[in-house]
Amino acid sequence: MALTFSATSMSGLLFLGFSGMIYEEGLQNLWMIIPSSMIGVIISYKYISKKVRKYSEYIGAVTVIEILRKRYIDPNHTLIYITGFMTFAATLMYTSGQLIAAGKLIKLVLGFDYNYSIIVFATIIVSYTALGGFTALCWTDVFQGILMVSGSLLAGLAVMKLNNGWEPLWIGMKNVNMINSGFKISPFSNMPSIILGITIFLGDGIMSWIGQPTLMTKYMSAKDQNVLSRGGMLSVLFQVILFSGVLLSSLYMRTKFISPTQLPLSSDIEAIFIQFFISQMSPFLGGIILGGIIAAIMSTADSLLILTSSILVNDIYTIHKPNMSVKHLILLSKMTIMVLGIIIVYVSFNVKSVLDTAWVGWAVLGIIGVPIIVGLYWKNATFKGAIWSQIVGFLTLFMLVVYIAIVVIASTSDLATMYNFLDILLAAVVIPNVIGVILMTKKCREIKKDFFDNEKYCPKKVA
Repeated sequence: MALTFSATSMSGLLFLGFSGMIYEEGLQNLWMIIPSSMIGVIISYKYISKKVRKYSEYIGAVTVIEILRKRYIDPNHTLIYITGFMTFAATLMYTSGQLIAAGKLIKLVLGFDYNYSIIVFATIIVSYTALGGFTALCWTDVFQGILMVSGSLLAGLAVMKLNNGWEPLWIGMKNVNMINSGFKISPFSNMPSIILGITIFLGDGIMSWIGQPTLMTKYMSAKDQNVLSRGGMLSVLFQVILFSGVLLSSLYMRTKFISPTQLPLSSDIEAIFIQFFISQMSPFLGGIILGGIIAAIMSTADSLLILTSSILVNDIYTIHKPNMSVKHLILLSKMTIMVLGIIIVYVSFNVKSVLDTAWVGWAVLGIIGVPIIVGLYWKNATFKGAIWSQIVGFLTLFMLVVYIAIVVIASTSDLATMYNFLDILLAAVVIPNVIGVILMTKKCREIKKDFFDNEKYCPKKVA
């Protein structure tokens, strides 16, 4: 459970997007790293995983949308269509970010053409996901998780050895800060940084984590509650290792190469983690870390493809074609994965930033889980509240993305400024939570309250 959790939640966004952000902004990103590696994970396991697992077994649900459909009265399937559309949009963005990361990695390491690299990588992911399904996804997540954790651990240990400990690294960071004040050596450097940090802490570090439908499917597939209890502790350990390795290697590269133009292989700071192992480590150890990055990309992409195809086919298509055979649905799921792969490749050709695409997708996924969380903890959660929490959250996010694309990026070339606006973008995940809570307070007589009486209703084996 812990390995598949880390493999699914961590991706090219960590090894390329976040590493570039750490290189650019320094310890300002502790506001994101601490909750994402510990607090958000702990809350997810303690308060979300067991509730989702228990309720999904109680109602016989195998997908996230089934939980929504059976928790709320939705005669016209409005909530299902909205959730399906948001999942589709999130998959396009987040998985495109993974292919962009793969394209940059293969181009930098092997020298292959960027577009060709994306096509090859997408073909591999789509093929084994379509042929193997959920079983293939679980087993590949385990091996990919091992590679990711091993690679990050080696990166962190290598930095300590190369730098002879933490103190020389700290001195180098202070020198960079003197040259470029945008590189922070403290998350509390000034009030704007603190306000921004709190926004990141709540939006990315807490709300996005607890609302992730990809992680909810992992909770639902757990053998029992004990697996979730053990998995929580191990997941925190693995997350700390993953983020620590990326943090230390990115900081080390900034102290050695103060300007992106000085980097040994490419001025693209999203490739900083790749450049670290190529320029600073032996080929053997570097190969292990490379395997970790590739594993992170593949594990997230296949999870999203499975999630989206399942929602589109099992939850939406069957509304209009309820009597289709299992064989027909399986074939349609495979075809859906292939079509999704083609669309994602097209998007990847036209967007070049891992951070931009993957982080927007991550935020949308976080919004999707809001009505599920509130619905499982609040008897009076209503259908209207669930719909408005998703609509307002998605529209807020969309407006922020448009604002960033038209105003911010067009008016500045400063990467730190652009990253700050991307951080603020994640605050949109907090907004639907607030609105959802406000609108979900009306007394609702049309839904059953029985599940909330655990002693009476929950089966003994999952109590």
